[in-house]
Amino acid sequence: MRGEIWADIAIYKPAISHGVDVLERRSHKGAMPTTESGGYGVPQEIILPTSTVAFLDGNFACPNQSEAYFRMLYGDYNKVEYTYVDSRPANARARIDNVGDPPVQ
Repeated sequence: MRGEIWADIAIYKPAISHGVDVLERRSHKGAMPTTESGGYGVPQEIILPTSTVAFLDGNFACPNQSEAYFRMLYGDYNKVEYTYVDSRPANARARIDNVGDPPVQ
């Protein structure tokens, strides 16, 4: 982490896919399933009605079931995966993150 903050802003439209009400977007993200119309969808009840979070002196709409939303997009997002091209920084970072665990080989 280098201190960056990223916001994922996407436009969703209501759709029905495989008999389920979904919110569909055109761009693929993580593990989102493909809808019948060729987009990518999230069950409506995961997002709507939205909840609000305070962030950087503002209030922003977010999915009402944020854990389910993150799992739909990223799978097991709590699992840290090191994807460095050079394994030396990954090993160094793993040792910092896993204090007390044996070093990553």
